[in-house]
Amino acid sequence: MEIIKVIGIAVLGMVCAGILKDVKPSLAAFAGIVTGIVILVSIVDELRYIVDQFVKIASIANVQDTMLLSILKIIGIGYCAEFTANLTDDYGVPSIGKKVLLAGKILILMLALPIVSSIIISISEIIK
Repeated sequence: MEIIKVIGIAVLGMVCAGILKDVKPSLAAFAGIVTGIVILVSIVDELRYIVDQFVKIASIANVQDTMLLSILKIIGIGYCAEFTANLTDDYGVPSIGKKVLLAGKILILMLALPIVSSIIISISEIIK
């Protein structure tokens, strides 16, 4: 089970950050960042599987490659923005994290516009 590995990494990172917080606080934040990166790297295979499944579903549904790429980018932006915002919270500057989340939402909206537009056009053609 992958979650056990993730939990193990998280607990180890938490202990390291807790120890470093007393000794050298600047390294405690770094330990948190490194822990997050190690967790992400540890689930790369699962991320590949998810992308492969999206590609298969899109192929079956005859979804355009550009639309699939936009959807994957939207998902990636959401996760990256949240991950970064959480890091800024850990580092003690949540206001920067809120700006990252806002920027992520704007970028997601920008990527979603063509998809929403094509859906509206498809619906209007069905109605006619």
